[in-house]
Parts: sequence; C-alpha cells; structure tokens
Amino acid sequence: MPDWLESVGLILFVVFFFGFSVFIHEFGHLLAAVWRGLHIEKFSIGFGQKIWGFKKNGIDFIIGWLPFGGYVQLPQLEPTDEPQSSDGRILPAPKAIDRVIVAVAGPLFNILFAFVLGTVLWKSGKPTSPPLEELIVRDIPQRSVDFKQGLRNGDNILSINGKKIKNSDQLMKEYVLSGEVTLVVERGDQEITVGPFVPEKNPNLEDLSLPPFMFTEKSKETKAIVGFVQHVDEQSGEVYPAYKAGVQEGDQFIRVSGKDINVPKDMTKAIQAEKGGPVNFTVLRDGKEVDLTITPMKVVRNLLGLRIAKYPHIFSASPEFSAYEAGVRKWDKIVAVNNVKLPDVDALKKILKENEGKDIVLEVDRDGVSKEFTMKVEHESYKIGVGFRRYYSYDDPLTQVSNVLNETFQTLGAVANRSVNLSGLSGPVGIGQGIYNQVKFGGWRAGLAFIFMINISLAIFNLLPLPVLDGGHIFIAILEMVSRKKLPASILQPVTMLFVLFFLSLMAYVTLHDVKRTGFEIIVVENPPEIRAPQNLC
Repeated sequence: MPDWLESVGLILFVVFFFGFSVFIHEFGHLLAAVWRGLHIEKFSIGFGQKIWGFKKNGIDFIIGWLPFGGYVQLPQLEPTDEPQSSDGRILPAPKAIDRVIVAVAGPLFNILFAFVLGTVLWKSGKPTSPPLEELIVRDIPQRSVDFKQGLRNGDNILSINGKKIKNSDQLMKEYVLSGEVTLVVERGDQEITVGPFVPEKNPNLEDLSLPPFMFTEKSKETKAIVGFVQHVDEQSGEVYPAYKAGVQEGDQFIRVSGKDINVPKDMTKAIQAEKGGPVNFTVLRDGKEVDLTITPMKVVRNLLGLRIAKYPHIFSASPEFSAYEAGVRKWDKIVAVNNVKLPDVDALKKILKENEGKDIVLEVDRDGVSKEFTMKVEHESYKIGVGFRRYYSYDDPLTQVSNVLNETFQTLGAVANRSVNLSGLSGPVGIGQGIYNQVKFGGWRAGLAFIFMINISLAIFNLLPLPVLDGGHIFIAILEMVSRKKLPASILQPVTMLFVLFFLSLMAYVTLHDVKRTGFEIIVVENPPEIRAPQNLC
C-alpha cells in the first residue's frame, strides 16, 4: 500500500472515531434533553463557523470547522435566574432532577460506547505484550537514585509497588504516576527490596519520572505463527526469500537448524547467526510438518539505533546497533559529530546523511564528562520477510473498564500530587496523534483499545464536580435538591466564567505542548520500516 494512501486511511480512522466519541457524548445529552422536555437550540459537532448543517424540530444540527469537541445548546442549563431562548422567549426553569439526568447522559453514553468497543476487543483480542518471565536491568547510571537505593545491572524485577510485573508498560506507568516506587528484584537466589524512593524527574522529558535504566525482556513462550508474508522490499525492489520459498500465512515455524523454536526471537537470532547463509526451517502447516530451506536477504540501513525525545539528549540506544556497540548509552548528551557542533536535530540528520556507510566520531557528554565513540552509520541485518502474529489478551469488558478506571484515577492523583505536570496531559491534538500512532504501529485493534480508554477517561473527567463540566451541573443540582433553594445567578455566573477561563487556558496550554511534542523527532535514526507493522518480523 502506498504511504500516502496508508496515511489517508489513518487520518480517516482518527477523524471518525475521535469525532464519534464526541458525538456519542453530546448525543446522550440531546436524547436526555428531549426526554425531559428541555428547550434545545443547537446540536454541534465541532466549534466555530458552520461548514454543514440542517434544521429539524426547531433544532439546528451543525458541524463546525474546528473538530475539537462539540456541544448541545441548552439555555435552561445556563447559570441564569431567568433562562431565555435565542429569540428572547422566557423559558421555564428546569427541575433539578432533569438537569442531573441530562448531565449524566453524556458520560453514560461514552461508557456505553466503551462497552461496545470492549466487547469487540474481548472477541477479537487486544494486542499486548506477552506475559513476562524476566525483566532484566541493564545500563543503570551510577548517579541515579535507583542505583543509590541498591538496584544493579542484572537484577530481575519481580514486582513494583506490590504489583507483579506483567510487562514493561506497567513499569513505565508506575514510575511516572506513583509518588514513590518500591521494587522487589531477584539477584541470584535472593529476593531484594529496593526502596521505597522517589523517582527522579527528567527535565528533558517534561519532568516525567521515567526509569533511568534500560532493560531486557524475556517473555513467556509464544508460538511463531506467520501473520503475513512480505512480497517485495520497498527500497531494493527484491522479492523476499520467504515469499519465494512458499511460506504461507498461518504456517507455524517449529524448528530452525534442527533446534526447537519457542518464540519469534529464536528465528531472528538463528537467521542473523548465519550471516546470510541458507537456513533450514520446519513449519507446521495444516497439521503436517514441511521442511524449507531459505537464504535470507541482506538488508543494509543507514542507522545508528538512537532515539531522541528532546535534542540533544539520547533517550535510548538499541543494543544491536552500532552506536550502542561503540559505547553510547541512554541519557548521553550529543555534543558533536566529527568535531562539528550541532545546533539542532536537523543538523544531526544532515551530517549523518552525508556520512552514510562511513565511520564517524560521536562526542557525547555523560554526567559532565566528555566521551568520544567511533562507529559506522550503517546497520546490517538479514530478513526472510515474514511477520508473526501478535500476542492478544481477551479480557471481558468489565475487566477492561476496571483497568482503565484504575489508570485514570491514578493519573488524576499524579496530577493532583504533582508527580505529573499539566504539560504532560494531552488535548485534542495529542489524543488525535495518539490514535494515529496506535493504529499505525499496532493495527486497528490497538486503535480501538485507545479509543476505549479515551471514552472511559472522557466520562470520568466530565463527571468531576467542577462548574462547566457535567459533574458541576450534577453537583449544583444536588445542592439545590438538598437545600431546596436555587443558587442565585449572581454567584453561579462569576464562578462559571472563572472556570470557563480556566479550562480555555488549560486547553491552550496542553495544546501548545501537544504541538511541541508533535514536532519532536522521537526516532532520529529510525529503525527499519518493519517496526511499523503490527506483528514481529524477521
């Protein structure tokens, strides 16, 4: 599929599902308002100038040119003593219970939509990492608080904050969202507790408390079942060896060079070990074993294997690439290449492009000490052109909702205790980019899982008891039901306006940071294109 066509499809996915999440929320308000007999003037998806619309039953249905939300215009819910329609007609004040029902309906519909998505993911499977057997610490800086607390290279992390480690994502989330971290690690035949300690914030990554070390994961046994077979290498135009050999989708690789295959990585290691020589495979096809001999294709990319979240700080260095082999490590700060100081990431990319296939000298700053490493701007690997099926979890919708609720409340708590800065939150731009990346790198199931999470989080956020939000309307209505007195507009209007200004400022602030993040070159020297596919490849 051409890249431009893939991008168009991804954008359409984002627009439809993000827009539908807003639509279903506002549609809930609309249906409840119709049921309770409230006066409805407008139903809008998006803000700003109308680009399309129609009128039915006295209601203007429109689509605005700014697709960052939506609203139902209900004059009777406005903070005024005497609600009026747009043409000046006096409207009856709604009952408190009607306001509660209308306000609750929006978040409720987001939750119902999430249950629909959760049911789809329950049946189709949600892409996730296989259960871990080991999570081994490596490259831990001695200056880090983790090292000072006793964590060492080679430690196998068993649990964090009393929770058994399931995957590396869990490790990241606990570091970012928890005020304190306690690790239980396996060292030899001993179990050692490290902490509790407060993780260090990284000023180069929006003050997020990410683990300062790298780690090596060993997953539980998964089958090497072919998810797809690649036809032609886009760069060279050469037909992939697996396609030539007749490998089919659904084939299960069970042996390579006479040795059993437990996980797809076993195949990758065997292929790389032969350095391009023929490799003997046995696959299981329709219950029968089939022997195949495949000569892998040599693939040379101009790569260093470095990832940079904020230039010039290195976020990670992949072990199988030349930079890591030369000695470059996570959190090193790039100073110069071939004695040329580089002002920005574009200058780095340019000089690397000019030195494709050549040796370069990369100078870095490591904790105030200058170090130089010589490496080649090139990465050599061998591929046969197959992608393996991913590991999927099949949690029921209630379990999925419970997991997202826990994460959402943990995030709100982290913001409240300032473990996470407001700049780390995402607005419409960041959410849209998140959906795009999930689908691009993880497939449609990963995209739906992200939309599922967004709808649950949207419901919870809107139920916060703050004016302007649905929860604010509910809170005020309940106060009036208990006190049997209507709060005067002289109090509600200034408080409401204050929160309107607050949320507009917050939206502008997080959107600014979303745009900044969008502009980052997260992968400066990108790994091979295969990482874009939803399956593991070799």
